[in-house]
Amino acid sequence: MAYRLTRNAEASFVDYITIELAADGWTGIRVEKSFAKVYEGALPCICINSPDRPLRRREIGGNSIFKELRMDIRIFTKSDGIRLDLADWMIEKIINGINYYEYTITGGAVSSKIPKGKITIPIVSDIENRKELVNVENLSQEDRYRHLISFVCRISLT
Repeated sequence: MAYRLTRNAEASFVDYITIELAADGWTGIRVEKSFAKVYEGALPCICINSPDRPLRRREIGGNSIFKELRMDIRIFTKSDGIRLDLADWMIEKIINGINYYEYTITGGAVSSKIPKGKITIPIVSDIENRKELVNVENLSQEDRYRHLISFVCRISLT
């Protein structure tokens, strides 16, 4: 089974962030695609998901649509300091774009990962970058220091 555009983009972000965290010396940070899995392990954790895919036709009367989607990156930490450091690091890493891969899954595991293009954040895109929850009284540890980076990205295939 091969992933389609949105799942390929999510997996590309997960792979990229996992590799970059290790390359930059960050340790003990999990990267998940599932919001529920964040609550199953230790913090800090980064959750990648695409909540929606806005559909816009490329031209009037045509059936071709832009390869764009909204990407949410949530950072879960144990303190505001780590939350801010990870958020700044993340913006620096994704702002120039990342490689887009097409994944094939066999028996529940990735059997192939082929580079197929680039994921970029258009210059006109608004990037939401903020602490997600303001009233943190009586919240669980995972939600107390939760950060949201949200943006629309474009996939350019080669």
